[in-house]
Amino acid sequence: MTAETDGNPFDGGVSWDRRGEHWVGVFHPGYLSLFREHIATLRGIIRRRLDQHAAGVPEREPDPRVAAILRLRGGDGRSELEILFPVVNRLAEVEAEVPESGGVVELRGWEDRYRWGSAALDVCIAITEWVQRWSRGEQVDGAPCPDPAALVLWSRQCEWLNEHIVVPLRPLVDPAPES
Repeated sequence: MTAETDGNPFDGGVSWDRRGEHWVGVFHPGYLSLFREHIATLRGIIRRRLDQHAAGVPEREPDPRVAAILRLRGGDGRSELEILFPVVNRLAEVEAEVPESGGVVELRGWEDRYRWGSAALDVCIAITEWVQRWSRGEQVDGAPCPDPAALVLWSRQCEWLNEHIVVPLRPLVDPAPES
């Protein structure tokens, strides 16, 4: 892995090798650890919201990162809980599948690719909301953006996740046959 001349630490791709329905991803080990950390953080934020519901006292407005996921995943009229339970379960499954060491992941079939791609997409949604809030001078989790470099770093993490996990793992769409 090499960084480009701008010093972006999130350059460097994931090599995806396909064996039929099975895909093998070779990650830089640090990127896989970072992915696990993002998943665990988002899972914790969503669990906090689910715990509020379980206690019968959800805050009026969910965390903005959770609200962003609800907006983008809830277009079909499902309730907040109907959206968040599958998301948090998927995040837990992917977190458990991320190897503790090394950088090789084997995804066995479209279900694994869907789970990993969806988890990465949810992380991207949350990071995008975080960056947008900080860009407007708002606080996230009670903290303002530390500095402009943090915005760039978070944005690049989101771009990396999208480019190297979300996009490669999304299902291929067959073009409509021409009439």
